[in-house]
Amino acid sequence: MRQHTNIFIAEPLDGKIPKDELAHIKVNRVCVGDPIGIVNGKGIFYEATMTSRDTFSIQGSSEMPRPTLKAYIPMIKSSPHSQVLRSILSFPIVELCLISTDNTVVKRRWEERDRKLLREGMKQSKNPWMPILSGPHELIGLELSGVVVWGSCDALAGEAGPCGEIESVIWGPEGGFSSREKQILQSKCIPLNLSPYIMRAETAAFALLSYATASNLKYASKKGKING
Repeated sequence: MRQHTNIFIAEPLDGKIPKDELAHIKVNRVCVGDPIGIVNGKGIFYEATMTSRDTFSIQGSSEMPRPTLKAYIPMIKSSPHSQVLRSILSFPIVELCLISTDNTVVKRRWEERDRKLLREGMKQSKNPWMPILSGPHELIGLELSGVVVWGSCDALAGEAGPCGEIESVIWGPEGGFSSREKQILQSKCIPLNLSPYIMRAETAAFALLSYATASNLKYASKKGKING
């Protein structure tokens, strides 16, 4: 059976494919009668069938649990920033918080281009949740609460990670965090060493998110067995 092509429609119940998604349908050579998947950004994945070149009928739907992981994203240069946004929704993230640090070289705000990259990531990963976008905020003075894991090459290589659910992750910009920022993070976060070497900002993002997601899945599995 032909693999689903996934598209983003915030309100898909009228059966019409919006103009900005028609190009995606055309590029993927989707024909009448082919199955498609629809993510709506609010937690629902729809299974549908093309009924004409710009309409579809919904065959079924499934609702995914709301993610709980928050990611603090440092301001970095445009190319790695885009690279992070294209792939970050392969992970279950409820909020993306843009932060400015002492070593920030590029000031930015959330833009429509960022939202477009996130929508593309949702389609590729079949993730039906669009995260909340917050910030920008200065790291100094930022309220960090709950279990926050900090990707730090200064942590001991054998240091144990958190034993409960990870609520937030934070990684550094190009050039890393300043000495005063490290002092703040050390007092509020759990440091985690994921490599003996210095990582690029975008590499650190995916390494830390992979660890947090796997750790939370393992924790949820154990908790389910205990509660069961």
